[in-house]
Amino acid sequence: MNQELLDALKECEQDSMIEVWIPSKESLISFKSINIDQQKSVMELIAADGEEFLLELKAFDKITSIIKENSVESLKDINIIDRAVILWQLRADINNKYIFNNEDGLEITANLDATLETLKTIKTPGGKSIEVKKIKIKLEYPSVEKNKSIDSKIIKLIETELVDAEPITIGISIIEYELCKYISSLTAGTYCADDEDEIISIISKLPAEVITEINLYITESDKVLEPLYNTNGVEFAPNSSFFVSI
Repeated sequence: MNQELLDALKECEQDSMIEVWIPSKESLISFKSINIDQQKSVMELIAADGEEFLLELKAFDKITSIIKENSVESLKDINIIDRAVILWQLRADINNKYIFNNEDGLEITANLDATLETLKTIKTPGGKSIEVKKIKIKLEYPSVEKNKSIDSKIIKLIETELVDAEPITIGISIIEYELCKYISSLTAGTYCADDEDEIISIISKLPAEVITEINLYITESDKVLEPLYNTNGVEFAPNSSFFVSI
């Protein structure tokens, strides 16, 4: 490619830098704007043949890589709340309107116009400890690395051991793995399990009331994103389609 053209593209990239608020760091970090190639790479994953849920996991893995690639600083230990907030800001930078079809097939327009002050109200949910029948469980919002690690395990499980399983079996397994993302440790007496593989092997044996408590923690904590993903009564999900739509 011509050097003058390369220099011009690099200058455009510098001019399009934006400041993005990171909740867990409570600071602004400079990001490069999303480019067409990056959106295309996510769109190709979404449009591929396969189960929709698996394609979404793979697309979000790519989105996480793009977020880290576009940051001018190293983004270590960011969590999935950070990712959702960063995603919203990078998407709003492209176009401050998001048009989508709701469950009834109606076209809905959401305005992506939250201010910095609104962004600053979004905090990473605190951890929680629960105790049921001498079992102590510590809950916390997962890092994007832990989220990615468990997603990889879900994909491998479905594509190997559960390839011919009934949808209900696959659905239950997915729920169990998703719940494990939020368990930082599980203690019984003097023994503490904090390895994600061990926790995954234990989750199905826990009392049902523990699962209820974990679900409640997730549901309540997710509400911190409402200022961004519920505007003027229009609610939408921070999914891969949101990232690539323009």
